Formats: sequence, C-alpha cells, structure tokens
Amino acid sequence: MTEEGKYRKESRSRKRSQPDHDTSLEDKAFQKSKVTSRSPTKIIPLKKQEMEDIKKLLAEMKRDLKKEMEENKKEIRDGIYDLKKDLTDLRTETRENKEEIQNLRQEIEKKEESWIKEKNELRDKLAEMEERLETLERDKRRNNLVITGIKINTDNEEILKEAIQNMIEKEIGLQIEVTKAYKVGEKICIMKHETKNWNDKMEILKKKSVLKNRPKGQEIYINPDYTVKERIIQKKIREFAKKEREHGISVKVKFQKVEVEGKLWKWSKKEDKLIEDKIREDSKN
Repeated sequence: MTEEGKYRKESRSRKRSQPDHDTSLEDKAFQKSKVTSRSPTKIIPLKKQEMEDIKKLLAEMKRDLKKEMEENKKEIRDGIYDLKKDLTDLRTETRENKEEIQNLRQEIEKKEESWIKEKNELRDKLAEMEERLETLERDKRRNNLVITGIKINTDNEEILKEAIQNMIEKEIGLQIEVTKAYKVGEKICIMKHETKNWNDKMEILKKKSVLKNRPKGQEIYINPDYTVKERIIQKKIREFAKKEREHGISVKVKFQKVEVEGKLWKWSKKEDKLIEDKIREDSKN
C-alpha cells in the first residue's frame, strides 16, 4: 500500500470516531446565556434632618396612641364602674321593693283579718239582734191563733170576736173569751185573736183535729200565730213532708220538726235545715 492510501484510511477512521460537531462550545455558550446580569441596588442615603423628623413623628404617634389607649381604658373602667353601681342600685331597689311588697302584704293580711273579725262580730251582733226581735215578736204573738176559713164580710172587731167565740164553742166545744180580733187581707178571710192566757190556746190546738170532719169547701184551719221567720220554716217543713208522702212515707208535721216513720227530724237554726234528732234515737236504744 502506498503512503497516500494509508493516510486516507486513517483519515476515514478518525472521522468515524469523532462526532459530527463539537457541542461543548454550544453548551458553554448556553450556560452563559442562562445567567441574567443584575445591576446592584442603589441606596439613596437620607439626610440627617429627615431622619430626625421621622423619629419625632413616630414618637408623637406613639404618645398619641398611648394617650388614646389610656383614655379608652379610663372610659371602660368608668363604664364598668357605672354598670356595677347601677346593678347595685337595682339590687338595692329590688330588695327594698320586695320588703315593701312584703310589708304591704302583711298589712293587707292584718286588715283582712281585722275585717273578717269585724264582719263576724257584726254578723253575730246582727244575728243576736234578729233573735231578740224574733223573741219579742214571738212573745207578742204567744197567745194568738190564726183562724182561716170563717167567711165574715166585715172588719168590725166586735162582730169578729163574737163570730170566733161562737165557732170555737160550736165546733170544738170550748167556751173562751176573745179579747181582740181583726181580719188580715180582704180576700183570704184570715183572722187573729188574742186569748187571755196560754192554757186557752193550748186547749184549742189540742182539740182542733175535730175540724177535719167538716165538709169539703167549708174547711176551717186553726194554727199558732207564727212570726215571719217561723212561717218560712214551717213552709219548708210542709214541703218536705209533702214530698215524703208522695213516696208513700208516713209523715207527721209538728212545730219546727217532723216525724218520719217514727224518726224525729228537728229544724236546725245553725244549718238552716232539718236534721235527725240523734239524742232521741240514742235514748230509744
């Protein structure tokens, strides 16, 4: 092989072993391009007077802020104090109101007790007075009798007295002297008369049962001269007896009492009604 041929062969083998182009330079160039160039910050120094002014301004702001905070604290403290004082005053007022209400309630209770006591005393006095009047009225009528059914068309006292005496002698068989007689009402033919004594009255009441035999339409009734209160009580007793008789029960009406099938019931002034006579029943047993 000639020298020229060897040279060509070596030249071709070097080309195959080397890359097409050298990238190291490009990489270096690229790396350099990534670095951004920055200029250094330029610090402008302040003047000494400006620094003093800023310090003064900050000091003033600090003082103002501190003062404002102190004022706010004082306002808050004053507000809390006022609230506490108001709360204390409110509690005191509430306590005083409670005491006042309690005192007022006690005073009302005392007045109420006093009023109830006075009312009871007044009621007792009134009842006592009514009882006295009732007793006086009862004593006034003690010897009186009320006669119903005698038809006499006159108000003349002498004629009435004679008619009553004749009726009692004829129907009952008793001779009595009537001291006073008068009509009560114009249509109902009721007469009162005063006997001389209690015995005459009782004899007439004992024998008045013979008047039951008179013909219908000619009935004559003789009863004691009750007071208004006694008449009301007797009316209630008669109404009670009527209801009992409607049920077939044997009833006998007496003065302020009634006998029901052998049991005696008395009128109670306290309870204002008929009550069973336990004393009589116990004595029987």
